[in-house]
Amino acid sequence: EEPVYLYPLGGSEGGKPDATTILQERIQNAHATLHHKPNFQNFIPLGPNRYPLYKSGTYTPAELPVDDKLARERRVYIRNAIRHAFASYTKYAMGKDELDPLNESGRNNAGQTSLTLVAALDTLWYSDMKREFGDAVEYLRRNNPSSPYERVGVASVSHTARHLLGALLGAYGASGERFLLSIAEDLGSRLVRAFDSSNGVPYGRTVLNGDRSFNTAGIGGD
Repeated sequence: EEPVYLYPLGGSEGGKPDATTILQERIQNAHATLHHKPNFQNFIPLGPNRYPLYKSGTYTPAELPVDDKLARERRVYIRNAIRHAFASYTKYAMGKDELDPLNESGRNNAGQTSLTLVAALDTLWYSDMKREFGDAVEYLRRNNPSSPYERVGVASVSHTARHLLGALLGAYGASGERFLLSIAEDLGSRLVRAFDSSNGVPYGRTVLNGDRSFNTAGIGGD
């Protein structure tokens, strides 16, 4: 079945649209989709427990026919490496965005969002490091009685969506810890403001504790 194109096919060859026409149509469709106002009040999240095999964090796959013994031996060393790295972070940089291992200190270069701590949550869970996972969640809960993002100003939309929002939702999906879902919802409600542009393309930067979004170096909507 021949596709129906929304734009004139000027300059096209053989009745088929050129690349510019196709791009225009896709932008127009994206614009219409992004400007559709969904009713979030009726949204029902799928929630956790969709991956029962991984729920406890102790899932062991079936024996592999080749090199399985070696892989299982390596797993011990991998977990120990994760434990060593996370222990260094908690000792020298707990709550900071990054660990500076050479200086044995921490630094904030992602808006004081505890980036490393949040990004490590699902890794801790799947590595069967439940105590470390619980300590990390408790730290976030204790140090963020309301919203951890109320103190954050300008943030990169793509970076924040991938490394913070994605990490929170992934950790919630694995563990079912509803506190993580609550702060993910708060962060998402702040990020969604960046999509309120005239062409439907999100702005590259948004103010998480404000209502302003903008671009730098030509990135994002207008």
